[in-house]
Amino acid sequence: MMWHLIKYRFKTLLKDKSLLFFSILFPIVLATFFGMTLKGAYNVETLKPVDVAIVLNDNYNQDQAFQEFVKAISQEDGLLLPHYVSEEEAESLLESGDVKGIITKTESIKLTVKASGIDQTILKTVTDEYLVKSHMIENILANGADFQQLMASMNETTDYLQSNSADNVNLSYIFFYTIIAMTSLYGGNWYMRCICDTTANLSDRGVRFNVSPVKKSQALLCDFIAANIIQFFSMVILLAYLIFVIGIDFGSQIPLIFLTILGGSLAGSALGSLISAIGTQSYQIKTSLLVGLTMLMSFLSGMMMVEVKYYIQMYAPMIAKINPANMITDAFYSLYYYGGGSRFYMNIASLFIFSGILYLISFVILRRKQYDSL
Repeated sequence: MMWHLIKYRFKTLLKDKSLLFFSILFPIVLATFFGMTLKGAYNVETLKPVDVAIVLNDNYNQDQAFQEFVKAISQEDGLLLPHYVSEEEAESLLESGDVKGIITKTESIKLTVKASGIDQTILKTVTDEYLVKSHMIENILANGADFQQLMASMNETTDYLQSNSADNVNLSYIFFYTIIAMTSLYGGNWYMRCICDTTANLSDRGVRFNVSPVKKSQALLCDFIAANIIQFFSMVILLAYLIFVIGIDFGSQIPLIFLTILGGSLAGSALGSLISAIGTQSYQIKTSLLVGLTMLMSFLSGMMMVEVKYYIQMYAPMIAKINPANMITDAFYSLYYYGGGSRFYMNIASLFIFSGILYLISFVILRRKQYDSL
């Protein structure tokens, strides 16, 4: 019985040309335009070194590893143009606009910026890089490593910076990551269509379904499977296009890339199910609401301006934490720059938690719906 329901739902969904266009063709067209205009625009090789104030304090003077890091990222990679000054001079330079940010070595590392922009984004990337590598070294020391092992780790860090900063760092990739995030969330239309077809006050099909002997929970499960399979494979098609045609690098962690796509697909489906379950508006209005929310969340994750992503993270971190588009974008960002790590898994866990909560709310609402007459 379930197999027949899944098969016929597949046939029904694949006949919807509008959904097929916006789930497969539209993202490809958008990625093509982004590739023609934005790819390489934010590549480190095309940017001038960023003026940054390095605060000379006791923490800086006593941390040789941090000094070597600054030297490698400025002299060898050409990312930064450091100005070694006191804290008061650094604040003066930042206020006058002579530097784009201030890096202060405390127990960790602190970045201070006055505005948002490409230069500030580069500084954020650099400081994130140092935090990841310093944490790795702390783990080595905690495990009782000797000086030789520590120096070997430092050399690996330098090599990583040289290969990953000078040759591969391309901030324009974030635009393409947001295309995947947008497509994931817009894919909620597949499951929204399914729910509307089983809800009596939203469609004529819903009326016919509710007088049929088919259990609603079973039908919703079959619809969920069919909608998410279609959505997942549409994401795979987009991913293949970005990699093999546009030339976007997603890193080498293939299983984690597919895990991110799966999490994004579930998040989009969950968002679509919640919008479908709430209210009695028509299918067209609910679709418009989903599209509007998707574009807003994509914008906040850096789709139109990459600086917005870091502006939100800096001044409104809670919005970034609950925004599924930002979770997806940040997961790909973590894979590309760090090869995974705790930041990646935190985003994946957030996606699944987000999806689970929305599915639960949707199920409760749909289960309680009753009709006086059909």
